[in-house]
Amino acid sequence: MKKSVHLFITILLVSSIAFTSCKEDEKKITPTTPTLYEKLGGTTMVADPANPSQMIEKGRLGLRSVVDSTIFIIAGDNELNPYFEVLLSEVGSGNLTGFTALSKILTDFSCVATGAKNFT
Repeated sequence: MKKSVHLFITILLVSSIAFTSCKEDEKKITPTTPTLYEKLGGTTMVADPANPSQMIEKGRLGLRSVVDSTIFIIAGDNELNPYFEVLLSEVGSGNLTGFTALSKILTDFSCVATGAKNFT
């Protein structure tokens, strides 16, 4: 499980560096420029489809959806799924504990990377 988490985090870090690389003048964000997190809905609270009795920030919900899909796409890749055997086995048996923890960590990372202010 640790190897798969490290591999996935490495992939996310490399991709985030690649996507944030830009010209020097493009790096300057003016206060009026909305962050990606804000464009995804920001801190507007909506019902959480995964937990109907709870509310979630709309920006976080959008990012969590992308993260969850990405985890399964990567884990389902024939060349990479040996690194995700434990996770896939747990999910296959109905145990979502590992998946939920991995999703939370990567969603928190994505929230911070896209401009959320209330996550560390």
